[in-house]
Amino acid sequence: MAATITVIKPATGSKANTTNYVETDGHDYVVVSAPGLATTEEVDIYTVTPGGYALFGLTSGVFKLTASIQSIELPAGPRYAFAKDATAGSVGVFVTLGSKGQA
Repeated sequence: MAATITVIKPATGSKANTTNYVETDGHDYVVVSAPGLATTEEVDIYTVTPGGYALFGLTSGVFKLTASIQSIELPAGPRYAFAKDATAGSVGVFVTLGSKGQA
């Protein structure tokens, strides 16, 4: 069964500059989205470990949400943190957690 949770509530301006995290252990898939990002607005994606925060990504690049990439599937398992810039529009960060083969 899939469930979508609000990780960062939609907000504008400096109130939108927010960091929050979600646990993904025990799920088969994770999809993060931030519909409404514009121009240079971004949501950075981090993994959270006992040693702190690390930008999530491969050697070839860091994964982040942007105006042109407003949704991405992430590997399940880690605790992810999301840092959203101040935004002109009311933008939130949402995570869908689910198990394959279940509606």
